[in-house]
Amino acid sequence: MGPQITVVVCNFNKADYLMKAVASVKASRGVACDVVVVDNASTDDSVQRLAAEHPDVEVICLPENVGGSGGFGRGMHEAVRRNAPYVLLLDNDAALAPGALAELAAFLEMNPQVGAVGPAVMRMDSPDNVQDVGALLSQTGWCHMPAFACLDIRAIPKEPFLCEYLSACALLTRRSVIEEVGVFAPEFFIYWDDVDWCTRVRKAGHDLAVLPSASAWHKGGLVSSTSTLPRYYNWRNRLEFFRRHPDMWDMRAARDGFARDVFETVVGYMMGGFDDLLPSLEIALEDARDHRLGPATNERVPPRTSTKRESIKRALTEGRTYALRFRLESEVSPTDAVGPCVANHDVVAKVGAAMMNASSRSAVQFIVDSSSSNNISEEQLRWLPAFDNVRVGVSDAEATPIEVHRHFLAADARSAAPPAIGSDSYMNVVAPECDTQRMLFIMETARRLASVAVDCFPAELVATPVTRASRLLWSGKPLNT
Repeated sequence: MGPQITVVVCNFNKADYLMKAVASVKASRGVACDVVVVDNASTDDSVQRLAAEHPDVEVICLPENVGGSGGFGRGMHEAVRRNAPYVLLLDNDAALAPGALAELAAFLEMNPQVGAVGPAVMRMDSPDNVQDVGALLSQTGWCHMPAFACLDIRAIPKEPFLCEYLSACALLTRRSVIEEVGVFAPEFFIYWDDVDWCTRVRKAGHDLAVLPSASAWHKGGLVSSTSTLPRYYNWRNRLEFFRRHPDMWDMRAARDGFARDVFETVVGYMMGGFDDLLPSLEIALEDARDHRLGPATNERVPPRTSTKRESIKRALTEGRTYALRFRLESEVSPTDAVGPCVANHDVVAKVGAAMMNASSRSAVQFIVDSSSSNNISEEQLRWLPAFDNVRVGVSDAEATPIEVHRHFLAADARSAAPPAIGSDSYMNVVAPECDTQRMLFIMETARRLASVAVDCFPAELVATPVTRASRLLWSGKPLNT
């Protein structure tokens, strides 16, 4: 029958994906699974459909939404009570390959020093495109980063290797590890909770590993195109994570790097015309400084006033031709060696399509620069959407350049000069023209919020000595299995 595994699925309002996630677990070969779904007070028909389609699955219905942190935490407590030796955490919008769970469990049985293991996670909308294969923590960007993101699955290592944290979208651990280090910290609500838990596992002396031969797929993404809550949680919890583990990091460098990242982000938002993203950042910094954690609401963190498409359209001038260039910044030192960072169809499709869709009915023209200096291949050009206002070729002198970036780590490797283009998430677009008064206002706003970021690191925190190794010997260090 195989190893006994309790599978914990945390759900909130994703009934269709949830059915597929549970079905993928049931289709697993070589293991004995019982599935527990923790439902975060969903308002869709998730619970009713589970009862109809998977009546053997136990559902724990929470009276309120406690986030992924609280939901997984409740499920982890239940898994410990059930006493199975292994516990799988699975997002409601993830799915497992039929043999993945047996491979992961066998790996843990053969490697007692490993506290948790994860599969290679691919994008559900692009099944051969990597979302992450393990992950690492940046010592220069003070952020977390998926390893081998956006590569073709054929380009990643084949052998198991160590990593620094595992995404909770698909993570197998031991019941004994949960009993030792506890469950996810509910104060995070969403984001950085898995990074914090994995760091606690490492501090307890356990390794974290990835088994690339085991596969999973993950949808991910936001429910609302205008909500700024994900940005809020990411900024707030990023600060909270590093403050919870000061003995692993140079806190002075963390403070300076974080403040610099805030400054550059504010300049990028405002030069791109994305001023409506600033409240979520400012409130996140204030809440982190004041240790105000847990859930937030749209009343406290207001949504953006327009979608990304509308913001891009405002930034483009009718009658103008833009030369579209793709540039990726790995910002990873050779010792970090997470694999090549190359332009790929995911970046091209998402960024190119967003910009072109935003302007497809206007008089804006695009030239996709196909010169050898552009970081995109002929094969990747085929992923560009077909619009009448788009052509591929060498740009001319009349065209206004737009650079599309994909930042894989935060800003330390970048120039200290303010960016010449506005930034919104993974895309940078040409900024609306700024007069002197607007530029002074941008710089003053950036300085003010960077100062708030500095205030999040009190003197006693900055003075904490580093007593633990802040990271493993990364570079996909193989395990001797």
